[in-house]
Amino acid sequence: MQTQSITLFLFSLLYFLIQPCTVSAQVTFTEVMNNPATNENHDEYVEIYNLTQDVVDLSSWIIADSSNQDVLIDAGYGMRLNPNGYAVILDGSYQGNSTTYDMVIPDSALIIQVDGGTIASRLSNSDNKTLFLINAAGDTVDRYRYISTFDEGFSNEKIDLMGPNETSNWAHSLVMGGTPGFRNSVAPLEVDIGFIENSVQWPELKYLTVMQNADITIKVHNLGLNSFRDTVSVRLFIDLDQDSLFSPGDIIIKDSRVSSEILPGEFLTINWQLMFEQGGLYNLVIELYNIDESNSLNNFYFLSVTVWDNSTKLHINEIKFLTQDDQAEWLELYNSSDRPVALYGWAIADERDTSRIDSFAFIRPGQYKIFASAQGLDTLYNLADSLIIVLNDLPSFNNSEDIIYLINPLGGWLEQVPYREDWLEGEQWRRPSLERINVQLDSRQEQNWGPSTAISGATPGDINTIFAPVGVDLKSRLSIDPNPFSPDGDGQDDYALINIELPTNSARIKVEIYDILGRKVRTLRDNSFSGAQTTLVWNGENNSGRRVRMGIYIVFVQILNDRKGLIKELKKTVVVAGQL
Repeated sequence: MQTQSITLFLFSLLYFLIQPCTVSAQVTFTEVMNNPATNENHDEYVEIYNLTQDVVDLSSWIIADSSNQDVLIDAGYGMRLNPNGYAVILDGSYQGNSTTYDMVIPDSALIIQVDGGTIASRLSNSDNKTLFLINAAGDTVDRYRYISTFDEGFSNEKIDLMGPNETSNWAHSLVMGGTPGFRNSVAPLEVDIGFIENSVQWPELKYLTVMQNADITIKVHNLGLNSFRDTVSVRLFIDLDQDSLFSPGDIIIKDSRVSSEILPGEFLTINWQLMFEQGGLYNLVIELYNIDESNSLNNFYFLSVTVWDNSTKLHINEIKFLTQDDQAEWLELYNSSDRPVALYGWAIADERDTSRIDSFAFIRPGQYKIFASAQGLDTLYNLADSLIIVLNDLPSFNNSEDIIYLINPLGGWLEQVPYREDWLEGEQWRRPSLERINVQLDSRQEQNWGPSTAISGATPGDINTIFAPVGVDLKSRLSIDPNPFSPDGDGQDDYALINIELPTNSARIKVEIYDILGRKVRTLRDNSFSGAQTTLVWNGENNSGRRVRMGIYIVFVQILNDRKGLIKELKKTVVVAGQL
């Protein structure tokens, strides 16, 4: 069986090699859909065109490549191709399995099919192959080596139907699905001005920054058969709603009208100078409008530009790297500038992985945004969805130590945090987030970070619990209110509020209460981590839960720091009285 297959292949190959030169073309290939966006088993097609003024009978004609061949057969519409008419060759399995082209192929086109399931045992999506069209006499009428790598759903289309089948006379179709049975989308019109690939030149595109002048050159090509003598209207707008069309909400940046004559094959050059006042990603559209022509498919040119704002002040403000097994890791950014920052193109990275933000969201001045590895933070912390962006490829933050980078759209890092687990000051057991004391201080310094003292263990979307302003001379202070107080359960002055202001941004505190004889009666805090301010409540009870006697008591506060040792001690008396 294998020997027979090899013999058949060699025979077929020899058959095409010994064929005489292509006869004067009666019928030519005009379109090949080798990679449909729908079902490839049923929706491939090849379009041919009758160049003569005679009716051509396609009975017993063959379509083939170097290894397979199929006979063209009647699909229910006959086999006679009219002068200057199109015929669409469908897969043999199309009827009964697909309706993709039922409402697309016009009635004027002849529909035929192959005797096999698919054309030439399926057209290739990876190898450029040559198709042969062979008439009933065995003569090769036409041949075309199609391009297999065009985007899915776009066909090979012939530009000049009378021209040769050279690569330069074929192009990627301009419309999804191609144009089976009617005029090719790339075929020239009587009047047609528009854009082609590389019609716009913008050398500064990659490195554009805020307030930088950028020179843009636009070439409007005459793609038609006749000279264009009229006014060319061109506008450049920001496509805010991303519908690729100019809408009332879109912003026009440039608008020019030029009266000119453009000869066939020539172009008109328009030069603009642009400048962007804000950073971000801009989806731009250049549009020809009010043009008296029948082809609008090439009247748009699309480009995107990321404008980098040198004054951008984004900061890594909080990191949640210790989590429960079912919780997502996350990182919080803060915008300390006076204008919004477009997040598209920014990236969060560690030493191994990089996660680039592909969201078109903005972070407003004074706003926080949280980037999480999974859903669930909105419920866990009662956060608005608008503050959370899920990055499925967010780097996995190491528990022991890691370096986190905030990378701008141009590829350079803006901030980095080389954290270690011991930055949590021994509070690892409760898995708090790592909070930054002030974004104006260096993100790389251990002294600028500490564990969150929030009850929930973190403050995503809100000011950090250990935040402290820069340049403010923090002074220690201990105050008690009310003083005296009467913990007799009558609802009046039953509790004493002990307010402590630390002389540092964060530290550990030990708060104990002694009687007048120096005996310890109550411990309110034992080496607990605190922010710059904290308030404790004493209900007048001792460590055994019994109410203390009336009298004078001493509140003794020790302020400690793991890095600096004992910072300060504070003392103040409080009076426990009866009903006042």
